[in-house]
Amino acid sequence: MHSQLIFQKKNLLHARKLGKRLVASWRTEAKFSVGKDISELKSTHEETDTKIILHSVYAASQGAQTIHIMSQDSDVLVLSVWWSRHLPANTKFVTGVGVNKR
Repeated sequence: MHSQLIFQKKNLLHARKLGKRLVASWRTEAKFSVGKDISELKSTHEETDTKIILHSVYAASQGAQTIHIMSQDSDVLVLSVWWSRHLPANTKFVTGVGVNKR
């Protein structure tokens, strides 16, 4: 789990440098790259599949017009289609690794 924490913190720092908004979560924590308090996203829920969708729907409710959901898990794709009416029209599902992202 320690490597996941380091990875998420690096993602947050990178997003801040680029001026991008990013929600990253690990264990019970959730952080937003622009410093906004998102403590309401903290949870003891461990299933990543549904956590990704929860964070995406939250971002949409806060005015996000573009969302990129990144996962290699087909369950996340199915959930994102199910919840699509709560997501912005410009929502993209990104899967794959490295140069093979699609």
